[in-house]
Amino acid sequence: MDRTSGTIMQFAICRSAENAAKPLTQALERQRLRWLRFGHDVFCYPADPAASVNWSGLELPGARLNVSGPGPELPRTGSVYLVTQEGRSFQRAHPDIPVLLHKGRHLLVSLDQKQLAGIAAHPARFSIEPAPANGTVVETLERPAAMPRVDDRIKRIVDNLSRTEFKATLTALGSMPTRHSLSDHFRRAANDLRGQLSGFGYQASLQDVPIAGGTTLNVIAEKRGLGGGDRSVTMITAHLDSINHPHDGSPENPAAPAPGADDNGSGSAGVIEIARVLKDMPIGHDLRLILFGGEEQGLFGSKRYLAQLPAQERQRITSVVNMDMIAVANTQRPSVLLEGGDQVSRPMIGELSSAAHTYTQLTVDTSFRPHDSDHVPFIDAGVPAALTIEGNDEGNENVHSANDTLNHINYDLAMEILRMNTAFVAGRLTQE
Repeated sequence: MDRTSGTIMQFAICRSAENAAKPLTQALERQRLRWLRFGHDVFCYPADPAASVNWSGLELPGARLNVSGPGPELPRTGSVYLVTQEGRSFQRAHPDIPVLLHKGRHLLVSLDQKQLAGIAAHPARFSIEPAPANGTVVETLERPAAMPRVDDRIKRIVDNLSRTEFKATLTALGSMPTRHSLSDHFRRAANDLRGQLSGFGYQASLQDVPIAGGTTLNVIAEKRGLGGGDRSVTMITAHLDSINHPHDGSPENPAAPAPGADDNGSGSAGVIEIARVLKDMPIGHDLRLILFGGEEQGLFGSKRYLAQLPAQERQRITSVVNMDMIAVANTQRPSVLLEGGDQVSRPMIGELSSAAHTYTQLTVDTSFRPHDSDHVPFIDAGVPAALTIEGNDEGNENVHSANDTLNHINYDLAMEILRMNTAFVAGRLTQE
């Protein structure tokens, strides 16, 4: 990585064939190049920034090479940094910073120290860190050659998901002028959905959540399993609040228009629809559904929930499926990003991807760099949790604005992600 001020960095992007990423990265290392993998694209550059690379002479099995070098349109004079963002928050805040490569929620950028210092204090919602050498940021999972076995019992549950019911709930949420955590509209939405969950037969309640400027709410619903005292808990979560987030550093305005159709009316409506299809299903383990408030102010709802949860109860949670933005199509094929903690979330992400390949046509990307949604506090507490989010968050230009409206919703994508999540949850709840 180039850390020499004024040195121009060379880099290339290799496009690997399916199932050929590992041989490609091994070949890059043999030729003293560093790499970062973003799905089928591998970003590579010399370890020594002063080194000259004979790109045409590289032996790269199963790959196409796109070489980029010094040029007036994209000067490379700094170090390589990895940005993880919500929507296009980094690009909106810093349109002058060239993006070297992007995939899903992640960007690679080149910054000098002066640029970096100016970015660190910006209030827009993204993280930035020195790019790691030789690692996978996003992995695209190939579909298995043999069709996975379909469980007819789970398929019947998945097939009961209703686009009409999901659309009705989302339309009600997305038609509100805002669901800011401190607004009366948020409280009305929370009370309405608590009533809906109670009507399904769940034990539903509200939990107060202190945030700056007042108090917001979590909506919590429970369905007890029929098993014995060693029952586990499977959780489905989403944040109910929305926000119109200023990108110029100005103070947050709770009254600003924030319909939040995708972020996160889509995830909240998804929780309600999964609750509907599971309400009459006999289950051995416990099901818990939570709609969090205060997410947009700093994950306050999920942090509050965990802080008040006894250690014994925390230990019973075996998986948390968090839905945050599941209904805007930003890729050519329907796709989902599964994001979790490197060790704690791997088994459940494996099960989620298997459910996707069995019951949907989704393309599945995975990332183990959790960022800024309600799965993160659970992961930090050692609880298996995963975010399920539309495949290219970076392509959504409307989140945190007045333009996050119902006309941008892709119901086909949302239903595919709900099929995956429902199959996973139903399987967990009926395990011996």
